[in-house]
Amino acid sequence: MGLPQFPELPGFDRDDVINQVLASIAMEEMGISHIINAEGEKIQFGLGTLDGVSGPNASIDDVLDINESVEQTLGSVAQNQMFLRAKMTAALSASSMQGATGATGATGAAGDPNGSQGAAGAQGATGGTGATGAVGTAGIVGSQGAVGAPGAAGAPGAAGAAGVAGIAGAGGAAGVTGASGSLVSASFGFGVSSGGSFTLPTTPQIVPFNAGAYTTSDVQVASNGAVFILQTAGVYQISYDINFTEEVQAAAAVLIDGALFDGSNVVSAAEPIRNYCCSCIRTLSAGTTVALSITSMSGVPFRTGLVVGNGASLRIERLA
Repeated sequence: MGLPQFPELPGFDRDDVINQVLASIAMEEMGISHIINAEGEKIQFGLGTLDGVSGPNASIDDVLDINESVEQTLGSVAQNQMFLRAKMTAALSASSMQGATGATGATGAAGDPNGSQGAAGAQGATGGTGATGAVGTAGIVGSQGAVGAPGAAGAPGAAGAAGVAGIAGAGGAAGVTGASGSLVSASFGFGVSSGGSFTLPTTPQIVPFNAGAYTTSDVQVASNGAVFILQTAGVYQISYDINFTEEVQAAAAVLIDGALFDGSNVVSAAEPIRNYCCSCIRTLSAGTTVALSITSMSGVPFRTGLVVGNGASLRIERLA
């Protein structure tokens, strides 16, 4: 059996790695904030206060079911927060190791030989009074001394701090109001991509969920692990979160039966960003396929990557 092969990593030093860990924690916190917001919209839907969506009046049992679903999700979020806090504490307490001092730079060029005259030396102590001698002839003025060589160049200054992350892109337009239906308890599908590098083309590319997919009787996943198939007609909330390892010019969107869903677009053609996320609600029929796509907006394909551990996620939840 051969030894495992690991991919080559960029030439990061210790400080770069610590900054990457802190940046990944920040992006995970951003993704968690979207999950919490989605749970809030779920409660609004159940209480009939969600803008643009109407439904039947919820019973006490319906409200309790929704409350239990939100409690389970927030419990998982709380556990994740403990892991993130432990990771952040370990990163912030890690010592910064300084490398060995570099070699002394080359001596600079000699200065102008016709430089200014040096300052006069300090006057010596007065000697004892001697006998008066004959007046001698005036001596010749001495020549000017040579200019000293310039000192060695100083060591290079420390590298500047990393710049702040770009602002997140604007959210997509609200989806079409779904048809009224009966209120149900949470039933959803969930897929996660663990990250890795790849070439991003100029045409939509479906994101594979290589870290696994969770399905229910209402939402199933195809054999390729990237496309979800709805088993029940109803009102669905679709949310996604994509975290690149660098700021990129790209577009993200949900594909409904292979076509782009306009209400789910997040496009960054002018200013590159790292995080692409959106949440939308739409009425869909049984047999509809749902997938997550990303596309290069720079005009040419380019190599990039998703954050390891939480590169991309897609959540499909039937609300009614």
